[in-house]
Amino acid sequence: MIVWYGEASGCYYLMDTHGLHIRTSFEGLRLLVWGHLHRPHPRRASGVGR
Repeated sequence: MIVWYGEASGCYYLMDTHGLHIRTSFEGLRLLVWGHLHRPHPRRASGVGR
């Protein structure tokens, strides 16, 4: 995940494995980053590969 601020555009940018995300406010960027860091991980099936 890479985050930067565009001085000319006044927007915040986030690049991740899903592509480029643009937010016009720091709060919008913060919510996007928080969602990436706190998304649920899929559970592993029990007994698989044993």
